[in-house]
Amino acid sequence: MSSPKSSSAFSMDPHSQALFDAADEAVFVLDEAGVALASNDLAAHAFGLASKDALLGRSLFSLLPPDTLGEFRKELSAAFSQDEPLHVEGEILGRTYRMAMTTVKEQDEKRVVVFSRDVTDEKRADEHLRREQQRQIFYMESLPGFVATVDQNLTIRYANRAFRQRFGKPAKDGTHASFAECELNADRGALCRVSEILKEPQQDTWEWETPDGQTYQLFGHPMTDVDGSRVVMLLGFDITHRRAAERALLQAQAHQRAILDSVPSLVWLKDKDCRFREVNSAYAAACGRSSKELEGLDEVEVWGAEQGAFFFEQDQEVIRSGKKRVEDVEFRDASGATRWVESTRVPLFDGNGEVIGLAGISHDITSRKEVQDELRYSNEELEQRVRLRTRELEESNEALRRESKEHKRTADKLERARKRAESLSRAKSDFLANVSHEIRTPLNAILGAAELAELAESPEESQRYLEIIRLSGKTLSNLVNDILDFSKMEAYRLRLEHVPFDLYALLRGMRDSMAVVAQEGTIGVRLEINDNLPQWVKGDPVRLRQILDNLVGNAIKFTREGEVVIKASSAPGANDVNGFQRLLFSVSDTGIGIPLDKQSVIFKDFEQADTSISREYGGTGLGLAISRKLVETMGGNIAVVSEEGRGSTFSFTIQVGKLNAQEMQMFAPDVAGADEAQRALLAEGESRGVILVVDDNAMNQELMRMALGTKGYTVHNAYSGEDALEFLSVQPVDLVLMDIQMPEMDGLTAVKKLRKQRLAVPSDVPVIAMTAHALPGDRERMIKAGCDDYLAKPVDMKELFGIMERYLSGRPRVAAQIRGASGAGEENDAASVDMPLGSPADQGARASNDPRHPDDVRRALSLLGNRTDLLHRLEEVYVRQGPKDVEAMRDALRNGARDDLKRLVHLFKSTAATVGDRATSEIARSMEPLAMDASEQELFGMVDMIAESSGRMVEWLGKSNDGNEKKSS
Repeated sequence: MSSPKSSSAFSMDPHSQALFDAADEAVFVLDEAGVALASNDLAAHAFGLASKDALLGRSLFSLLPPDTLGEFRKELSAAFSQDEPLHVEGEILGRTYRMAMTTVKEQDEKRVVVFSRDVTDEKRADEHLRREQQRQIFYMESLPGFVATVDQNLTIRYANRAFRQRFGKPAKDGTHASFAECELNADRGALCRVSEILKEPQQDTWEWETPDGQTYQLFGHPMTDVDGSRVVMLLGFDITHRRAAERALLQAQAHQRAILDSVPSLVWLKDKDCRFREVNSAYAAACGRSSKELEGLDEVEVWGAEQGAFFFEQDQEVIRSGKKRVEDVEFRDASGATRWVESTRVPLFDGNGEVIGLAGISHDITSRKEVQDELRYSNEELEQRVRLRTRELEESNEALRRESKEHKRTADKLERARKRAESLSRAKSDFLANVSHEIRTPLNAILGAAELAELAESPEESQRYLEIIRLSGKTLSNLVNDILDFSKMEAYRLRLEHVPFDLYALLRGMRDSMAVVAQEGTIGVRLEINDNLPQWVKGDPVRLRQILDNLVGNAIKFTREGEVVIKASSAPGANDVNGFQRLLFSVSDTGIGIPLDKQSVIFKDFEQADTSISREYGGTGLGLAISRKLVETMGGNIAVVSEEGRGSTFSFTIQVGKLNAQEMQMFAPDVAGADEAQRALLAEGESRGVILVVDDNAMNQELMRMALGTKGYTVHNAYSGEDALEFLSVQPVDLVLMDIQMPEMDGLTAVKKLRKQRLAVPSDVPVIAMTAHALPGDRERMIKAGCDDYLAKPVDMKELFGIMERYLSGRPRVAAQIRGASGAGEENDAASVDMPLGSPADQGARASNDPRHPDDVRRALSLLGNRTDLLHRLEEVYVRQGPKDVEAMRDALRNGARDDLKRLVHLFKSTAATVGDRATSEIARSMEPLAMDASEQELFGMVDMIAESSGRMVEWLGKSNDGNEKKSS
């Protein structure tokens, strides 16, 4: 009796089972529950089982991981629901299988037979092949030369980027003009040789000169494409410059040969074996052979054993020693004539310093030898006469002895002078060594940071390297300035300024900048200003700051811990004579001190307290020498008091001028009641003058409006040359401040028309040019165009006020009222508060987290007359206008308006510098000369750099100004 039929039973005859087992892919039969009814060993292995017996009767759903189980259930269900075979691809235990599922019926029950082939390795191979093809294409696209694949129809199957850029893209059907016209070209060389390679499959190389004068070296390689057709792989490299260089080299060699042949002296070149390689015509004539015949011969073979051996030995000595050799030699030429020559032999070296040959030249000195012989004969005669005179000289010896004491004294003086000269020579040698070291150190930092900046992977990293370059360049610039100052002092060419300046602001600014340097260690910097020290004086603020920077810098450098104290006061005693007064300054430190024997020499030229090679502190030895000369030039003196191990105090006095009443009103309105007089002038509605400011930059207009308004001027604005001429046609003014680079009509064109047209202003109205250009010759060019004077941006307000006063002095003023006019008529400008540089209110509110370098902020404030209120107003304009200007650059670049782009970048350079954003200003400075010629991609990248740099500044200014507003509210 047979057993009941199981739903999972699946009968297989031995023949079918043998086919299963012999299959080279996994084969198994499943019911609708996913149970394996039949299988071969490969199927069991696919599911991680040892044999088919371990798989039979088990549900595949229990063997598959959850992430693939759901998909397999859907595919199995789909196979049962259709009669056609189902082809799917999926993963089984991390391997990729391609499966074919087909349904079979057995006793009215459906079963699914699955044929599964492992394609994991095949997939990987395909992926590897695809990547390899992409890599090959990438290589070909990256090649500097062009690559093209050409078939037998002269159609291009592939062309790399270099080919497309040089010859244009092929048509969609692969045809290209360069090959289509080939058959019509009379020159059967060039690209037409591709056809010959296709006919005769062998490599070929040739050169092709294009109609535009470019020369290419072409390589043709026959090969079989993937479809079995014959193609040519064509490679081309531009060798135009190489061929030009070769022609230039041949021409230079011809010139060199002509020069050598024109030299009457004997000239030759030899190799390391002392054999001739080249001689000039004079040498060939002397030995009676041609240059070709001499090539490869040595001296013995040319001149014979008697004199040739001597010449050959000299050649070998030069080769062995590697040193120059000069001798007078007598020899016989090919005609038998005897000559004397001065023969010079020098070794020739390769790049590794190895001797590779020698060169020689022989000058005919026969006439000189004859003269020497005559002189020798004359000398013998002279000696005879000398002997006769000896007796007379001996008689004179006694008299000479009497003079010996005087000679001794003279010799002592000469000896002392010699020692002083030697001491000075050693000092200068030490100085040169120090300067070399001090120059190479920042130069090495600049070169290294420049190389690293090229490899930087982010703008922030590039910015760090650029900051290193900036600081190193500043160090190098300071060193060069010291050397130039010293040379000017040596030549008595140094000129001192005599201008009004705020002494308190100078001292505080110096203290603040040096405090930043001192913060790197554990040193404090303290400033003590005596009540008797005047705030405003006349003199040279730059040179005074230079003296103080030298002394305070040295004090910080030689002080490991403690503090540096700077004191300033009027000099004791009567020091107010004829409008001049004497000031006393001192710089004290707690550093290493100066040995007593060195205190007398440190102010001398090129001297330092420590001149050993292993100096710890560096320096050139010029700082104190320059300071001494500057102090003496300013009518003072300098001295030092020091104790080794306890510190030093350097003190100096200088003579400065006092401000007169007019200068006090202009430069120090808060001193001696001058501000009351100015405010009274404003209250009465009187104007110091009517000024037209012509500038297309909103920030510059705001700056001029505020600065001139607070000084009592009436300010009008124009934003282009045309606007200025239109305004001046109906409105008179006392002076024009004219920007040079503007849209539509530039400043120089406007000035030329102003001088020629009949306007409401006289033709000689003063015009002051203002521009960010500061190249040699700019001033002369602007004066020639009709401007009266010239100021470089960023504008120094003190310098501007001085120039304006000079041109307005003595001229009749335009009758105008301040009330209602722009600029001076606004209450907030006239009543603005001047906060001195370095004041606690300014530093506490703004200095922390300021992305600008302190020196850049101080520079911006200095240009604004140390007016922090003006700087804050300009910062507000920068926050509002900066992003708009950056977007305007992008619009100009998108529209191809390169002139507008250059103008916008030029303006942004000046705008950023005015608020102390030097990083952004330097980016704009480097972009400006590239605006017309650089690629669009490069320019967009530089605009993005400007946007990122200025964006950081705008973001910080926005937050800072918000904070200040909250504090003020």
